[in-house]
Amino acid sequence: MQVLEGGLRGHAYTLKEGENLVGRETGDISFPGDGFVSGRHAVFTVRPEGVTLRDVGSSNGTFVRIDVPAMVGDGDQLLIGRHLLKFEIATQ
Repeated sequence: MQVLEGGLRGHAYTLKEGENLVGRETGDISFPGDGFVSGRHAVFTVRPEGVTLRDVGSSNGTFVRIDVPAMVGDGDQLLIGRHLLKFEIATQ
């Protein structure tokens, strides 16, 4: 996942198998300087069948407020707080 806007532009995050918490205060991916990101904002879950994104009760939502897990595909762009992220699936 690569940062397109906000934060460290061009910075990339690698998701691990299982749950990856995104938040302002804590998490596998954190954006401490972004007041639009909740302390616990969203969770990416990586499984062999794909990656899902679930908002965990953030006050500002995740791009479009989602209430159920959503599949994330290669090239999808996500807005979390002021961070525009591009999701990329690495090919080996």
